[in-house]
Amino acid sequence: MGKRRESRELAIQFLYQMEVRSEDMPDNRDLELFWGLFTGPFRVTSSVKEFSLRLVRGVLEHKEEIDATIQRFTSNWQLNRIAIVDLNILRVALFEML
Repeated sequence: MGKRRESRELAIQFLYQMEVRSEDMPDNRDLELFWGLFTGPFRVTSSVKEFSLRLVRGVLEHKEEIDATIQRFTSNWQLNRIAIVDLNILRVALFEML
């Protein structure tokens, strides 16, 4: 599996876990701790970790803007009706396009 693909998968899984657990999204200083706990059972190379964290940080920092963009193109459909996995895939994809 390519490193970027692996990074995207981990970022989406991490964002999903945070949303499902209804936890406040961590600030940057806590992100490394949460990330370490999340990836503990996985073998994650430094390049995969670096890109994944960049995606997660970017989504968290631009979440309002990203969600507003998604909402603008989902007429008659609220964000809370979109499956969490699908929503986080869209968030990561839109962040990469910013």
